[in-house]
Amino acid sequence: MRLPLSISACILLMTALIHATMGWQEVIIPLIDAAPPATPLHTTLMAWHMLTVEFVVLALWLAWLAWRKEALSKSSALFLCALLLGHALASIVSGWMAFGNLTELPQWTLFVAASIPLLWVRRRWRQA
Repeated sequence: MRLPLSISACILLMTALIHATMGWQEVIIPLIDAAPPATPLHTTLMAWHMLTVEFVVLALWLAWLAWRKEALSKSSALFLCALLLGHALASIVSGWMAFGNLTELPQWTLFVAASIPLLWVRRRWRQA
């Protein structure tokens, strides 16, 4: 179980880094430059930072479990998969509705990639 948790942790950490660096340059700076009203701007900034924190915390949690060779409970794995696949679905729907394609908001690929090792862990539980 150590390898799937490590893979998911690395993907989530990479997602956090991409989100915090490239996303800031491509999304937040232009948004700030557009000078929207304070409430929508700061609500967006708060949500942005909360999502970055979520990715980092989840990555560190999975890395901790992998390092300590602790088992991820079935319910925790299912919760995390649901969360990641929910993020993927939101990215897919938003990209399709706004741009008519899945390439403008490619974050969904990282969310799906991070959930696959966790689904593999779940599959291994069924075989045991």
